[in-house]
Amino acid sequence: MPINIHGKEYFTVNERLGMLNEKYGQIRYSIKTDIKHLNQRVVQKAVNSNGGEAFSYEDEVIVTATLTLFFAKDGEVHTREYTGHAHE
Repeated sequence: MPINIHGKEYFTVNERLGMLNEKYGQIRYSIKTDIKHLNQRVVQKAVNSNGGEAFSYEDEVIVTATLTLFFAKDGEVHTREYTGHAHE
């Protein structure tokens, strides 16, 4: 069942792999994920009457995922790679 993120429907990785197996049968694949950037950023700053400061932080992460499919064709093993990015 897809999930809704910011008004858009997305399938989880597990669901996408299930669809892949349904469409192509038991295919060999690998998934590699890399965290490219992890940061905390200030989203709000407040100053009180005494001059003290308070900050509100938000986590930010950028992830790259690469799906590699392995299949046989004409007696040789071939690969196809698909890469996706997420910025949350």
